[in-house]
Amino acid sequence: MSAYPFRWLQAAICAALLLCCGLPAGAREVQVAFATTVEPFVFPRRNSGIEIEIVRTALQRMGHELVPVYVPAARLGHEFERKAVDAAATSLPEPGASGFYSEPYIAYENVAVTLAARKFRLGQIGDLAGLRVVAFQRASQYLGDEYRRAVYQRPGYQEIGDHLAQNRLLYRGAADAIVIERHIFEYQDRLLAAGKFSEKPQQVTIHKLFTPIGYRMRFQDQTLRDAFDLEIAAITQLGIPEAIARKYGY
Repeated sequence: MSAYPFRWLQAAICAALLLCCGLPAGAREVQVAFATTVEPFVFPRRNSGIEIEIVRTALQRMGHELVPVYVPAARLGHEFERKAVDAAATSLPEPGASGFYSEPYIAYENVAVTLAARKFRLGQIGDLAGLRVVAFQRASQYLGDEYRRAVYQRPGYQEIGDHLAQNRLLYRGAADAIVIERHIFEYQDRLLAAGKFSEKPQQVTIHKLFTPIGYRMRFQDQTLRDAFDLEIAAITQLGIPEAIARKYGY
């Protein structure tokens, strides 16, 4: 298993945070929308996970209390736009979008996964063309133009929010490849191995076709965003995100 990519974020965060800004005047509850079904980043039933703990730590250092709100990934933007939450996690800037985006605070390492027995050779994103690909929700939006050209609107291409189903489809031969965050894939494999499913983990090939995505927090309030950026930079320098990831086996 590769080292969790917090070092990739550290340089970017620290380089971008040479400005100074003030903390909010008083403590408050901060409602943050998180995507469901992204274990080990978010465990809704436990109010825990790698991403939850990183955000909670930053907000606590600001004197605030995190109140997680769990919604499907595709609804994160909708909940933010209707002002149901103070912030939306795991976000990327979009043209014309409202709000104030933080610097990247967490990296997702997306990969393509195939069965080793099928001996697919995928050296570049375009090699996915012609395969039955099952990807995570909004992959065609997040993974860039080359990816969209290779797979979007191709026969057999799907985007689904159920990551366990991605693994099961791969192992039963209903997908040639799945596109999924690496640590999420590994967690789903553990569930399959321990559960009463007809599909069980098999030998796979991990194809590292994508650069890590540095996700941002989308805030309603600029001052809160500025303070969050400072605290993420501080805890990253202290190695706290890496320590949190190690607690979850990454």
